[in-house]
Amino acid sequence: MATYYLSPYGYDDKGFFFDSIEELEDKLAEQPSLEEYEIEFIDGDDLDALLFSAISSRESTVTAMEVIEADELDEGKKLLVAHFLDMGDNLDRALKAADNASLFEGTIEDYVYESIQDSGGLSELPPDEVERYFDWESYAEDEAINRSLSEARIAGKVYVIDPHGY
Repeated sequence: MATYYLSPYGYDDKGFFFDSIEELEDKLAEQPSLEEYEIEFIDGDDLDALLFSAISSRESTVTAMEVIEADELDEGKKLLVAHFLDMGDNLDRALKAADNASLFEGTIEDYVYESIQDSGGLSELPPDEVERYFDWESYAEDEAINRSLSEARIAGKVYVIDPHGY
């Protein structure tokens, strides 16, 4: 569960911590003069913080809280939605793009290597020859550019985002 803080803009109003939209609404009802404020993400898991920041940069902070509270996105989808929002999509487009994208933990070079191995493209060659003649790093760089692959670093892990799926 995430913890938020309502920071009022008025000098006479008092801010407060809260954990849900329902609690926010109850506390706002107690302060009817409170009209202008900012909501800050204070505590919660790293992906919820990332998602809150990404959504609230394009939508309202309450919308960000609604998405987090709905708890319908797994960790991978949260990362993908935040990524597509950061790339300029609105929330609806980011949610749809996240449904079509794939997420791979590792570097782009690792991702490209795995995808080629899975497709059987180089399966005819012995692995030592592939390693000797094939430049994985250059191929990974080309794939990153041509397929719009991105790397994201979250909580000490590296992920590859392929907007076209694997």
